[in-house]
Amino acid sequence: MPPGIVLLAVGFYVAWGIRCSFTRYERFGAMAYDLGIFVQGVWLLSRFQTPFITLRGLNLFADHFSPILLPIALIYHIFPDPKMLLVLQTLGLASGAIAVYLLTLSRLRSQLLGIALALAYLFYPALQWINLFDFHPDAFITPFLLFAFVALEKRRWKAFWSLLIGALACKESCGLVGMMLGFYVGAKDGWRRGLAVSLFSVTWFLTALKIMQWLNGGHPSAYLSLYHAYGNSLFGIVAYLLLHPLHVLTIVISDQNLAYLGDLLYPLAFMPLLAPKILALLVPILLSNLLADRVQMHYVGFHYSAPIIPLLMLGTVLGIERVRELFQNYPVGQQFTYGLLGGGVLVCASMATHLMGAWLGTTLPYPPMLSEAQSQKVRRWLRQIPPDASVSAQSALTTWLAQRERVYVFPNPFQAAAWGNSAQALRNEELQDFHALPPKELQRRFAQSDVEYVVLNIAPNEWPLTANNYAYMVSQLFKTPAYGVIQASGDFVLLRRGADHRRGLRLLQGTAWQNPIFSLCSSPPEN
Repeated sequence: MPPGIVLLAVGFYVAWGIRCSFTRYERFGAMAYDLGIFVQGVWLLSRFQTPFITLRGLNLFADHFSPILLPIALIYHIFPDPKMLLVLQTLGLASGAIAVYLLTLSRLRSQLLGIALALAYLFYPALQWINLFDFHPDAFITPFLLFAFVALEKRRWKAFWSLLIGALACKESCGLVGMMLGFYVGAKDGWRRGLAVSLFSVTWFLTALKIMQWLNGGHPSAYLSLYHAYGNSLFGIVAYLLLHPLHVLTIVISDQNLAYLGDLLYPLAFMPLLAPKILALLVPILLSNLLADRVQMHYVGFHYSAPIIPLLMLGTVLGIERVRELFQNYPVGQQFTYGLLGGGVLVCASMATHLMGAWLGTTLPYPPMLSEAQSQKVRRWLRQIPPDASVSAQSALTTWLAQRERVYVFPNPFQAAAWGNSAQALRNEELQDFHALPPKELQRRFAQSDVEYVVLNIAPNEWPLTANNYAYMVSQLFKTPAYGVIQASGDFVLLRRGADHRRGLRLLQGTAWQNPIFSLCSSPPEN
């Protein structure tokens, strides 16, 4: 049983993490990508419906294979509230501190060091940012793997396999971690067990990719296009990496990637560097981030570090063990050494979380939140939309509208943007390769659409459109008689299909929507 200070720290983290996550959600800081996606998907699963995500334009399990969402959907059936997902995520991540304590105690037999590393884990910036950035099933990989390491130390094989399967069920890419973990298991308990772990993980990974391909109508996942510079298929990419190691190395040591690696290691006082065998296990999953053509995967502010954190914590424990071995013949007490090292890691983690602005704060590259007064007004507006009505809305607004069968991120479904399983959709997510339709065609699509409501905000986030494309799309929507404004106040506007169009235009008078930018956009912006 962990000591009271660890449980107290976990309790404080849970309370503060839930408060920050709730505040961000209630004040429209959360986004369709990804909280809205998982709210709609889990809500559909909880109602035993096919989880086709209209926010994303594909099946929930075609985007990523995360069967861990099935038991979560059962909980959601009882507590159908997006906040439930945020609570589960916070509880899961916080529980990892207990696993870190138990792992340290098992390896190093030091309660003091276990407490220090458990606290350092809770201070770890990448962990806190995973917690704050919406909801992702990836987050549960971290506690699953940490507890799997504890089970491995105690030779509790049934628990180990259950926890490993839990981690694999969070996301298909975790199979890369499981594949490498087999080498660690083999070194500890013989090659038969290790080989079983690696083969099972690789089989899971490849099967998951096949399931995703089947759900995508026979087309491979578009995420492979993030590695288009290395090949057009999984095996082609792997072959390129093996045949061109120097080119791969030049990319890995780019300034951006070195900064990312530093942000992962500095909060742990670089202790994992003393456990190179553990770092070797990170190679496939790290390369999947370092080589990806997506800026978010090179930054600790998102969820892509979830499978990396457990191995870094294990590396920290083994790194400290290595220091103990190096200094065992010196007249320095073991507890003093542990106290110095544990204290150093804890200081680095606490400093990093302050310097990186991570302490479950809001200084992240996410859209600014609304004031509480603005948020209350917007929530009252959104409650006017019937729960079974179809709606197109801006990204931050969809998280409050996602518990329905048809909800879209504007300009979908009128014109596809960041929608579906395609490389172009992924480029749209980066505000690239979107070409707005000509006015007549766009107005025709508005007129023929059966979407019942559209709700928009001028600022601060027009994603997945650039500001110019957004202004153009909105200007054409306002010119379409099929939709009429029924509410307009400040930066927000609510339109309903079939409402009085002329009366709606009068409601825009005196609001920010009278800005000339919306009336002057008569042709698609140049891209």
